[in-house]
Amino acid sequence: PWLLLRLAGVVLVDIIASSVRVSLIVLGRAERRHHSGFMDIPLELRDPHGLAVLAAIVNSTPGTVWAELSDDHDLLTLHVLDLRDEQAWIDLIKTRYEKPLMAIFQ
Repeated sequence: PWLLLRLAGVVLVDIIASSVRVSLIVLGRAERRHHSGFMDIPLELRDPHGLAVLAAIVNSTPGTVWAELSDDHDLLTLHVLDLRDEQAWIDLIKTRYEKPLMAIFQ
């Protein structure tokens, strides 16, 4: 239960911080909007419930959208509004969300 509460707190903080960043991008200069794009994230999480929670987290966080999951569940395609550093996004998804979800669901 503590891990689940900790994950919920992390997600809440990330949603608030992302809301601020997206607001600044949307209300800011037009050239700041040219960094959006699709990226692939390798996944280790296999549990369907864990994947569903990961999808809910990603889609609840402003600036990110779950675009596709490969048939073998090895690769998540994500659309990111401010995609400047793919590795930073991979690290964020894997450490902040996937790792705790694996501990909870697998």
